[in-house]
Amino acid sequence: MRVDTLPEEDQKNYSLHLKNLRNDASRILTLKTDAEDRVKKENALSIARQMKADGLSILQITADALKFSH
Repeated sequence: MRVDTLPEEDQKNYSLHLKNLRNDASRILTLKTDAEDRVKKENALSIARQMKADGLSILQITADALKFSH
């Protein structure tokens, strides 16, 4: 479809529609990224809690976390 052949009002509506779609896609990507970050943090906390329950010190847990973050 050639947008430039549409009446001016339809062109404006189409442009607005595309802008809204891009904004929706951006919001969805942000939500996805935030959710992935939350899952990573929860997994890290779960591992740290298990390490603590296994008797490791906070210093050992921190050292292990730093080793894996690089």
